[in-house]
Amino acid sequence: MVVADDRDACACRLRRGRGRGRRGRRAGGWCGDTGGDGAEPAEGETSGDGTETEAAAGGTDTELSTINLTLLELAGVPEAMISYWTMVEPLGYFDEYALDVEILTSAGGGPPKIQALLAGEADVVVSDAVSVASAMNQGAEIKAVAGASSHYGATIVARAEYETLEDLRGQNYGVPSLGGAARIITDFTLRENDLLGEVNYLAVGGSPEMVPALQAGRIAAGTFVPSVLPLMREDSNLNVLVENTATIHERLPNFVYVTTDAFIEENPDAVQRLVKAMIEGERDIAENFESYQTAVESMMPGTYTDEQLEDLWTTITEGGYWAVNGGIHFAALTEVFDAFYELPDSPSDPVITEGSQIYDTQFVDAALEDLGMVESEFDVPDWR
Repeated sequence: MVVADDRDACACRLRRGRGRGRRGRRAGGWCGDTGGDGAEPAEGETSGDGTETEAAAGGTDTELSTINLTLLELAGVPEAMISYWTMVEPLGYFDEYALDVEILTSAGGGPPKIQALLAGEADVVVSDAVSVASAMNQGAEIKAVAGASSHYGATIVARAEYETLEDLRGQNYGVPSLGGAARIITDFTLRENDLLGEVNYLAVGGSPEMVPALQAGRIAAGTFVPSVLPLMREDSNLNVLVENTATIHERLPNFVYVTTDAFIEENPDAVQRLVKAMIEGERDIAENFESYQTAVESMMPGTYTDEQLEDLWTTITEGGYWAVNGGIHFAALTEVFDAFYELPDSPSDPVITEGSQIYDTQFVDAALEDLGMVESEFDVPDWR
């Protein structure tokens, strides 16, 4: 439930934005200067106490009132790539936009997050674009307001006896589900290597189920989220065949921030602030390993060594993962939908067939107008 109140009277939440101030920015881009000379804030900057001014959110130059938001993560447990709200929270961007956020988690993938949104359990959720399209095909009045990732890739890991993708021809291949994003990513990757249709897909579940299936020989290889990459490298019984499929296939949008049409209509300022906070947070992480390290260590301390974490950050950052310009690309998402509708049990006569149909772009458009565009090989909007 969204509530606007005074900063001193804001309700206590499970997680709240804390810490570092928002990076200074300049026309056409952003910079690392944070000021600190005691001068009055310029338009779009923070006040002396670190509170965002209305100018930064597109309003007048007055202090923002606090807005309470309930956000639902995609991942049911902390995850070093897809716990988007939880990664940005310790970097201070929610505080900078006067957002008092409660971050919830729940089991399951994209569809359960849409169900939770429609049930009123959260104001904004992270889900995958295919789940959004599927829900809209069934009449759900929802929209994605920004992309959470720009170019999503996966890691392909095989048993030690398989040394190349070609070695997988005719073998059993594990994916979390036969109709999900991992299957689409794998299809795109196999197509680029003339192997599409040459493996036998088995739906074995996520990483907790995939690793035992590999160890038992039930599958020759499988598709994993890249956050397992540093840990997989150290297992002598496994071969990492593809570190990040994003280096092989064309741009592939996947995860998005989703809310209801009614919420957008009733709370446009809340959505705008959230979108700007997330864009700035992902820009910070994309530019600074130290920020990524802060984010990951705050939610899953001790899981990775410094070297492992930097390895992961380098791999996904060089693959164009972070949505530094809002993560919306209509044509690329349309290709994802085309691939999805070719899969077994997909809708035969869908209403949502174009990437443009799932988005309300006004919030990313306004954010980029204010923050400027960051030069990016991958996150280049094709709609503005």
